[in-house]
Amino acid sequence: MTDKIDMSNTKKRILETADRLFYRQGYINTGINQLIDEAEVAKASFYSNFSSKKKLLTSYLEQRHIDWFENLHQVIDKYDHPKEKIFALFEYLEVWIKVTNYRGCAFININTEFPDDTDEISVIVQEHKQKLRSLIRNLTLSLDKKNRSEEEQLLLSDTIYLIFEGTIVECQNYRDLWPVERSLKAIKKIL
Repeated sequence: MTDKIDMSNTKKRILETADRLFYRQGYINTGINQLIDEAEVAKASFYSNFSSKKKLLTSYLEQRHIDWFENLHQVIDKYDHPKEKIFALFEYLEVWIKVTNYRGCAFININTEFPDDTDEISVIVQEHKQKLRSLIRNLTLSLDKKNRSEEEQLLLSDTIYLIFEGTIVECQNYRDLWPVERSLKAIKKIL
């Protein structure tokens, strides 16, 4: 995935509209005509920026990836110690989940619409999730070892990652923040 996307105002408007519609309605339930109408662009402008709806989706996911990690780092980078950064992951979740009105992870939501794991969309989702998993792994490997083997450190990082991901899904399912609170308590006990 790219680090920054430079774009025209028209392209930006289309992407912002796609962000809202794909996230709220899903990819399949969002039509090209609705995107064009709500972005207030001409059909020719749409197709000069995106050759297809699927190309728009890949651009949307790439931009969402960039934005999500920038927002995450604004929260966790306030802390110095890896343990504090791990706790801050859940601090970020609590704020992010409320802002998104419990809609959940855009990547997980979109991935359910593409069941073939070799599809380019599934690959983009896996790359996004792998970056998060690597971030958590790096944080746990930076913790005091406390007589943990490397295998135990990796198990710890995957456990935190899985709790994090499960927290997102359960907040969406329950439309409540109790999963964040419970997950953070569990992580504090584990660490």
